[in-house]
Amino acid sequence: MTVDGKVESGLYNNASEVIREGLRLLKEHDEINASSNADASAPGNYSTLNAAIG
Repeated sequence: MTVDGKVESGLYNNASEVIREGLRLLKEHDEINASSNADASAPGNYSTLNAAIG
């Protein structure tokens, strides 16, 4: 869906709100990934590898 489509749906008042929400979600995603990467690189932590292997 496009920015205009989100505004037209009534969920957002304007394009700025849509962009702001998208950036907030991107920041949250990046923080989760950074945290996961830091946890996975800790000595003796193989949870990420084990999850990938199954």
